[in-house]
Amino acid sequence: MSEEMRAPREVIGTTLAEIAEEDPRLVVLDADLARSTRLDAFEASHPESFYQMGVAEQNSIGVATGMSIAGLRPVFASMAMFSLGLPWTQLRQACYSGASITVIGTHPGLDVGPDGGTHQMFEDLALARVIPEMTVLAPCDGAETAAAIRWSVATGGVNYIRIARQPVPELHDDGSDFVPGTAERLGEGREILLVAEGSMVSVARDVATSLTPAGIGASVVNVRSVKPLDPTIREWAEDSALVVSVENHSVLGGLGSAVAELLGGGVPLVRIGVPDTMGSSASADELRASMGLDAEGVTRQVLAAWRTVSPAPAG
Repeated sequence: MSEEMRAPREVIGTTLAEIAEEDPRLVVLDADLARSTRLDAFEASHPESFYQMGVAEQNSIGVATGMSIAGLRPVFASMAMFSLGLPWTQLRQACYSGASITVIGTHPGLDVGPDGGTHQMFEDLALARVIPEMTVLAPCDGAETAAAIRWSVATGGVNYIRIARQPVPELHDDGSDFVPGTAERLGEGREILLVAEGSMVSVARDVATSLTPAGIGASVVNVRSVKPLDPTIREWAEDSALVVSVENHSVLGGLGSAVAELLGGGVPLVRIGVPDTMGSSASADELRASMGLDAEGVTRQVLAAWRTVSPAPAG
């Protein structure tokens, strides 16, 4: 674990190029965003397996489904709004048909920043996890992203991988295993359990550190996958006084909702994410700060929630 800063999307093209050397079934479909998704690295090294579909995302999923039925292992990558939101019906049909497609959604949530509300996808986790038989992955760094892509291509099924645009600390070594449904607990604090997805794992770690001087012990859960969600999280929650979900996604229908479904009450749960509003145009950092999704804003909300569950000092 080096904790050097790297944007998870940077590993997409190179990882696929490595897989192509091992698996001749791999084909990659692009919808005119290869530079943004870093598929250009794959196109340069394996042009014979790269398909430029143009701005036709729904058609891309239909073609990918046919390729899968023909025995190939297609990967389709675009910004989350266009890889998951736009072709949702086609993805549902792909699951119905038993296809094996890896769907990569980059620039999720507030990551796309200046492109504004038309491109900011706050709903992808909600839309993905309700499709029957779809797996929903949220790796937290570059090493996990590479491992998640490898797992998806090798395992098959329709899998959605949500991949951050912003640089984050590398918490894992390259070559690490990635097992959906197996969460990772970071830290020893037992009073507050911060359950986070993707790039928000590093934010949650910063929050946990900031709570230490106040005498509040917090640990962080890197969920790795939103569907399936590791049932062990329930056990960790039962040993905590407060559970807080932290996501770069709407507070409706995403990680917080999945955690609430898993816990079924009993432990106080606060959901932190994008409020029920459309996006606006600014840098990703400015947007996170304005919505309370940077470390300072999340800490402020966690402390406010903690005061409602922590007993007042005697005297």
